[in-house]
Amino acid sequence: RLYIAKGFLCDDNNQEIVPMENPLSVGMKARVCVRPDATALLQDNVRIRSIDRFSWIRPDLNNVTQVAVTTNEQPEPKTEVFCQPGSEVCAFETILNDEFFGKTGIVQGKGVVWLQFGTDAASRQLQTGAEFDLGFELLPNMEKGFAGASPYDTHVVVLPPKETRELYQCRVYECEGADNKQIIPGEPKTMGASVRMCVEPSAYAIQAGANMWSVEWWDWKRKNITQPAIVKQGQEAPDGYTIQVCRRGDPVCIFQTRLWDKFFDGDGAMTGQGFCWLTYGKGRVVRGVITAGDGPEEEEKEQEEIDPSRDPLYAGSNPIAYEFPVAGGYELVIFCP
Repeated sequence: RLYIAKGFLCDDNNQEIVPMENPLSVGMKARVCVRPDATALLQDNVRIRSIDRFSWIRPDLNNVTQVAVTTNEQPEPKTEVFCQPGSEVCAFETILNDEFFGKTGIVQGKGVVWLQFGTDAASRQLQTGAEFDLGFELLPNMEKGFAGASPYDTHVVVLPPKETRELYQCRVYECEGADNKQIIPGEPKTMGASVRMCVEPSAYAIQAGANMWSVEWWDWKRKNITQPAIVKQGQEAPDGYTIQVCRRGDPVCIFQTRLWDKFFDGDGAMTGQGFCWLTYGKGRVVRGVITAGDGPEEEEKEQEEIDPSRDPLYAGSNPIAYEFPVAGGYELVIFCP
């Protein structure tokens, strides 16, 4: 009976991830997992014996090739193998050579894995006798419990270096409903109104696989009044007038603000201004450290600051703005004793 193994891109917990949602840039690791298919694993107790070989190739760039694992689980430079005989899942990580990153595209990977029945690893040891030593390790197909060999394949999406990468912009619009339908400004808003805004990558950015990193900040302004909605580092303003739904890698960020009453002291226009960041896939967090507090009696304090521009999957950033009409109705009443 022939058994089949599956290869797939995975995270540090060996959970399968989608290549398009997890592209690679120069210097990042491609982690590949291999496991027997469900029938072999659950019904016949088939496990991984070892990763026999694996290579990466990019056909659209002159067939650039990088061997990750050579025959009988020998890792090449830039590859680390994580595999014990009898494992349900084995993995290896490779830092792809820079030649793969000439332009956005797909790098294919193919290899072979050895399978065994059960979790017993003793058959891999050197075979010895009472009067002689064979002095070699048996090939997997000579071992007790051998369950066959299976080819497997997977792929990764790669991006060119940040300095040569095409960057994109995001757009902002007023929205409603579960499908975030765009609203065209019409009747003026009055006192007590809430405004629901959506921020998403442009159509070109979406086609390129870009997603939202965050809305860095957003202010509502009229005359000399400014109401912060999103503050530095993409946080909701502390006054409690804004709620936000935005996670790194989301296709759209949404926030809703209940506008201050004092904006409505007459007819006119309300303006919103902010800044947004984009990333490819789910992005990567690169943490920086800023120093605050330099008084003579105050020790310097360090705090983390996340800088999206340092994300190796950075896809662009830009200012955003929106405007709509408001109608007066707010009166300031002063009581004098």
